[in-house]
This record gives sequence, C-alpha cells and structure tokens, in this order.
Amino acid sequence: EEAADQDLSVTKLDLELAAARAYWSWVSAGQNRRVAQDLLDLAEQRDAQLRRRLQAGSIAKFDVTDNERILLERRAYLVSAERAFEKASFELSLFLRDEKGQPVVAGEERIPDRVSVEPVEELSVERAVEQVLICHPEVKQARALLEAAEVDQSLARNRVAPEIDALFEYSRDLGQLTGTDLDFTLPGNVFEAGVKLSMPLLFRSDRGRASAARAVVAENREKVRFLADQLRARTRDAASAVEAAQERAALTEDVVETAAELAEGERRRFEVGSSNLIFVNLREQQAALARVRYIEAVAVAEIERTRWETT
Repeated sequence: EEAADQDLSVTKLDLELAAARAYWSWVSAGQNRRVAQDLLDLAEQRDAQLRRRLQAGSIAKFDVTDNERILLERRAYLVSAERAFEKASFELSLFLRDEKGQPVVAGEERIPDRVSVEPVEELSVERAVEQVLICHPEVKQARALLEAAEVDQSLARNRVAPEIDALFEYSRDLGQLTGTDLDFTLPGNVFEAGVKLSMPLLFRSDRGRASAARAVVAENREKVRFLADQLRARTRDAASAVEAAQERAALTEDVVETAAELAEGERRRFEVGSSNLIFVNLREQQAALARVRYIEAVAVAEIERTRWETT
C-alpha cells in the first residue's frame, strides 16, 4: 500500500513536468507564429513601397519580383508556424481542462505578449541531493517494496522452520459421582502442561520459495542503491541544466536586440538607396531567427526549472 501511494506521487510529478513541457511548447509555437507573421507583414509593406517606386521609375522590375519571391517564402513559413501552433494547442488540451473536465484548445489570444525567464533561488545542490534521497517518492516506493520483500522472506523462512507450541490446560469437574461404571471424572482441579514440536517436510517447493524470497530481497536492495545513485546524478544534472539554460536565455536576449537594430538600420539604408533587397532580407531573417532562438531558450529554461523543482 505504501509503495502504491508513492507510485501515485511519482505519477503526479511526471504529469507536472509533462504539463510544463506541453505549455512551453505551446508558448514557443505561438510566439514563433507571431515572428512569422511579423516577417510577412514587413515583406507586404515593402511590396507596396517597391511598386510605388517602380511606377516612379526609381527601381527596376527585378526588385519587385525578388520581393514577391520573399513574400511567397514567408507565407509558406507562416503556414508551417500555424500548423505547429495548432498541434501544440491540441497537445496542451490534454492538460488544460474546463470545469467539466473537458479538454480546452487554447487560442492565440491566451499566449503571453512577452516571455522571460523566471529566476531560481540560489542552488544548493548537495543539500538538494540529501533531501531527494530522504523524501523522494521513488526512494520511498523502492524502500517500501524492499520492506515487503523482507516480510515475504521472513514468511518463507518460517514455513521451513520447526514449529514449537507450548500448551497449558486447566479443568475441574462439577457435580456428584454416581458410583457406577459411567463415572469417568476426576475429582478436584486438574492442570496439564506440555510442549508440541512440529517439523515440516522439506519439499523442494518450500526450499525454492525460501531461496526465491532471498533473491528478491537482494534484488530490491540493489534497486534501492542504484536508484539512490540515479537520483543523485539526476539532481546534479538538473541543477547544471537549469543554470546553463538561464545563462543561454540571457545571452540570446542580447542578440535579439542587436539583430533588430541591424535589421532596422538595413531597411533605412535600402530606403535611401544605400543597400539592396538581398541584405535587407538577410538582416530580417537574422532578426527573426534571434527571436526564435530566444523564445526556445526561455522555454527550455522554464522546463528545466520545472524539472529541477520536481526532481
């Protein structure tokens, strides 16, 4: 029963981590869709500007055609981003429910406008390892199974061991003797004591059960030991992962700002004739890629933070 209770706790922790993965995958897909839409909006705005400049004779038809190619590529990118967002919404609905317990497919309006990394408290890895080895439900479950195996071992050992029963009886007959052959009573108080020794026959099945019980105990002891090693390594890995993920998110955030400034500057240069459409498209793609990487970095950081908290 104790092992079953701890198994339920393990399942709850696993569900919490799975829900965090589904949520941040949905947030990432939604933010990526916005990046694709922003890219398409820029190309559409530039298309109108280029057509006006073409009519004025300040540019060649080649630039308009090249921008049309960019428009088609970005529309295709938006379609892929929309499909990814729909898929993430369906997966999130397994964890997002209404009051009646029915799945809820979250729309784009529920995506946060801005994502950022929630800082974690200062990590004390060794202290966390000690707490995990004491109170983690997987450890408690393994120890409960070991205790149950030890009880089975004791039971199997008792079945092949001699049995000694101590007996003590007291009796007293009441009434009058009849003086006939029907009198089988004894006068007064009668005390009887004895010991009964039973020796079971050592069949192979009994010896086999005892041997199997010892093997199960040994197996469960090794499982407890190996699980402790696993949890120790898992906790240290979770601490390392959350620190690296948060550092990566901070670095990619700086890249987003720099790439956006470069893209805006390249567009201004193009408007005054100091650049061309190839460089503008390249800068915009770099800025979009920086945003996508930052969103992914934040999602990874939040998932790793949840993994650290549920370890």
